[in-house]
Amino acid sequence: EQRLITGFSDGTIVALDKGDGRVLWTVDTTLDLEDSSQAEIGFVDVDTTPVLVGETVYAASFLAGLYALKIQDGSAIMHNAEITGVTSLAADERTITFVSAEHGVRCYDLPGLMPRWTRVAGFRGAPNNVRLQERTLFVTESRGALLALSIADGRELGRLQTEHGFAAAPSISQGQGAILGNAGTLYAFDY
Repeated sequence: EQRLITGFSDGTIVALDKGDGRVLWTVDTTLDLEDSSQAEIGFVDVDTTPVLVGETVYAASFLAGLYALKIQDGSAIMHNAEITGVTSLAADERTITFVSAEHGVRCYDLPGLMPRWTRVAGFRGAPNNVRLQERTLFVTESRGALLALSIADGRELGRLQTEHGFAAAPSISQGQGAILGNAGTLYAFDY
């Protein structure tokens, strides 16, 4: 609908008009912090790239939690203050998945945010990026592998193991992907 939606390090989620760049709506997630002094300490960032599912925009503030917002005006449909530390989101019409150093990888059914599966243990470093392609979820580890997980149940379908891990997210399209590893190696793969 001709909107660009992004998050900022000051805790705001903003929708901009694609044509002229004017602000259509703004959500200040710092207003939802239990303790307003947390905003002064930091980590109020909206590190996630917002994802759109139908008419709902999902985004997460590192400290304030997960938001579901109406695309038209940014009004809150849902706010879950317990889902914190989120650095990346992926969604389709049925699920939303997030990664967090403290919560691991969690997948919820939409629209009611009913837990589908959680993967907390067994990571080398922290999970830091997530991408969804069809029914396969790609998750990067900061000191290990690129994991391919089933969106249905979280089971591991494959892995690209390295000794240095990944900070970048994979680029994925039509059965092929590429990702730059932390040691400067570019990996290409089929899935």
